[in-house]
Amino acid sequence: MEVIKGSENISADLRGAVVTIGNFDGVHLGHRQLFRRLVAEARKVQRPAVVISFEPHPKSVLHPERRPFYLITSLEEKIRHIAALGVDALILIPFSLAYARTTAAEFIDQFLWEKLAIWKIIIGHDYTFGQGKEGSAAYLSEAGRRLGFAVEMLGAVQLGDTTISSTRIREAILG
Repeated sequence: MEVIKGSENISADLRGAVVTIGNFDGVHLGHRQLFRRLVAEARKVQRPAVVISFEPHPKSVLHPERRPFYLITSLEEKIRHIAALGVDALILIPFSLAYARTTAAEFIDQFLWEKLAIWKIIIGHDYTFGQGKEGSAAYLSEAGRRLGFAVEMLGAVQLGDTTISSTRIREAILG
């Protein structure tokens, strides 16, 4: 798996990719389902399978008062787990307070479309993006219709009556 740090280092080979995006702390069962779907779809349409994530974790930048903030996995562990699932490339976007001001429209137009010209994006049920979390699945779907990329949303992964999430896992670890 190719690990790309920063959007300026993205090669033309990744244009037209099938992508997913998120923090993916812990690479838990829900994330793994998303990555398996990503890789299956990318193989089916013969396009790269690309994961987009952020470094450092946005919560550590946006809410520095919440200390300590615990990551479930280190960056190295996250990279290793994602690579093991057959993903072709991981793009790590440097996250800062300045980057946090990127609007949903700017992210779609300047990154997903101009940089990557994505073919399809697969997102989790609770995915939000852009300044103030203004972007949603509906917002992304509308942009996809306008620009010509597909959007697929996966449902939550349940373990019994509990939805699997990094937040729940972090809370369980911290007890």
